[in-house]
Amino acid sequence: MPYPAEVYLSVDAEQALKNKLIFDITNHRGERSQWVDELRKYQKDYWAKPGEDVKKFPFYGAANIVIPLTAIVTEAVHARIMQRLFTLDHLVSAKFNDATWSQYDRAIERCLDWQILEQMKLRDRIEDAILECIKLGTCVVKDGYKRLVKSVEIDGNLVETVQYQGPWIEPVPLVNFLMPFTSQDPQTAPWCGEEHASSEYETLLMEKSGLFRAGTFEKLNGFYGTLYSTNLSSESYRQDTDRLEKQVPSWPRRVGWYEIYTAIAFDETEPSKKKEVVILYHFDSNTILSIRDNWDEGRRPYEIANYIKVEHRWAGIGVAKQNDQFQAEVTMQHRQRLDAGSLANANMIKVKKLSSISPNEPVFPGKMWFLDEMDEIETFQLGGTYPAASNNEQQTLYYAQQRSGINELTLGMPQAGTPGTATSDMARVQESGIKFDYNYNNIRSLLSRLINNTVGNIARFGLSDTRYYDMVPEGPALYQFFSLPPNLLRSGVICKFEVVGQSANKMLDRQNWQTLQQVFAAYYQNAMGVAQLMGNQQLLFAIGLQSINASTIALKQMLESFDIPNSSKLTLEAMINGLLPALSGQAGGGQMQGGGQEALPQAGVSLPPQISSSNPI
Repeated sequence: MPYPAEVYLSVDAEQALKNKLIFDITNHRGERSQWVDELRKYQKDYWAKPGEDVKKFPFYGAANIVIPLTAIVTEAVHARIMQRLFTLDHLVSAKFNDATWSQYDRAIERCLDWQILEQMKLRDRIEDAILECIKLGTCVVKDGYKRLVKSVEIDGNLVETVQYQGPWIEPVPLVNFLMPFTSQDPQTAPWCGEEHASSEYETLLMEKSGLFRAGTFEKLNGFYGTLYSTNLSSESYRQDTDRLEKQVPSWPRRVGWYEIYTAIAFDETEPSKKKEVVILYHFDSNTILSIRDNWDEGRRPYEIANYIKVEHRWAGIGVAKQNDQFQAEVTMQHRQRLDAGSLANANMIKVKKLSSISPNEPVFPGKMWFLDEMDEIETFQLGGTYPAASNNEQQTLYYAQQRSGINELTLGMPQAGTPGTATSDMARVQESGIKFDYNYNNIRSLLSRLINNTVGNIARFGLSDTRYYDMVPEGPALYQFFSLPPNLLRSGVICKFEVVGQSANKMLDRQNWQTLQQVFAAYYQNAMGVAQLMGNQQLLFAIGLQSINASTIALKQMLESFDIPNSSKLTLEAMINGLLPALSGQAGGGQMQGGGQEALPQAGVSLPPQISSSNPI
């Protein structure tokens, strides 16, 4: 389906909207400038690039190294989180509240894995956001709809082909995200949005795809600068980052524009009646690129996650902030220690003025000096080394490890100094894992929210390729499920979708059921022994049948974790259910022994229910 229809305002209403956009954007630029400078400093700390190529103070060639504490911790945490999230091909876990759909849980999970991992390329799209969350403390991700149309020549004819259309997830660079600092939630903010910078070709594609109004490409033709657009605060940040990375583009013709989510009044006589809209706006030319109703029932598509939460603030604390002071201090102490060593090894020669030695006298091993007096030449040192300097540096590193939670054990390095015992090392790893689990669960919660939002977007826009329904046996049921109201699917009333955790990890699931089978076997063997001592044959029969029931359910669960179809044909379920009437008749009519003449209930009543994977054990 194409983008939702355009909304056109009257001339006066559109001018009033433009005035409001100019006011809001200009004010927010002013209040966010220092915050952007802070992010720029964090990026510089991450790259750990010296301020000058060769230092000339305190002497020429002094130590110039920057200790990259921020990069060390960021890359370690990033690798662990990505490994834990995407080790398995299976990403989505579905927990159904509605029994009607629970029988299709695996089919729905596989469909979402295909859509999110294969079609939407979640791993590639989300990695930038996760890295930014760890480094800068906050990440913003947007979900919604994307349509990409290109013109290609087929059999001599120029044809517009749809490359992709359907649900989409896009990381928003933190510096591009816009929301007044008086607000904490995009859903309740007076307005929010993001800055964009597009090349000429990207602008053309967006017009062809229907995102921009017709004629936008021509209208913006005079605003593609040979340098980055200066009207975006994110572009100066991008320029500095490009210089750090040595990736400054030689021909950066781009144009800046804004995507704004807000509520506006369409009737001047009733200003209190407002509706949610999506506005695409070019600031330099004061041009509305498009206005559309918010197609997602007023929900703004931004999700925010923090590495470390800050109370009453939407922006959190990341590794760069944690190591801000420590990286500077360790760098200074390390340079001082290197400089002290350089000076200690830099022996110099002093001579008397009246000696025959010239200022350019060559010095080399084995040289013979002819002197009038033996004390005419002496050596002297400029400085010495001090053991306390190394201790101070180690103490600073210790404080940095306390703040970040990353130490030599979590990095897989041998412990500095006297190694501890295995028990103490395990305790340290366990305690450091608590902080990592907190960070990981923050990001996992973000992905779970994105999955639920994607389910709602599939219901609204459809799969990116509807031929999937024809390729799987459960296709009609899947089509019916994704035809349910989007808000109903997103709310979690029918099913809660989340990223697989340890409880939903199929490999661990197999191990758990294998362990449980042994527990069940020991439990029922003990019960059978007690029943034999009691001499009650009917009790023995009931326990034996229940043990088969429990073992069958456990085996079916384990077979399902291996994705083996028709698991009921590999168990005793059908045979036992067929023999139950005959077995029940043989077991009836007995008397309890050793407990009086009270008759037992009928065997058919006392026996456990028929074997079914839906019965609890």
